[in-house]
Amino acid sequence: MSQTQNENALESMENSELLTGSMGKLFWKYALSALVGAMASCIAVILDGYFMGKRL
Repeated sequence: MSQTQNENALESMENSELLTGSMGKLFWKYALSALVGAMASCIAVILDGYFMGKRL
């Protein structure tokens, strides 16, 4: 890597939300996102089972 790329990488790390943000806010931000994704996946599995069960 060149010197400019190293400086840009270091600057972006210093401004990273994960390094500078509040632990509580970051936890809830990512926990709620994960929960919504898990619920969507569960609903998809239930609906798939229901419709495939009716057809087979």
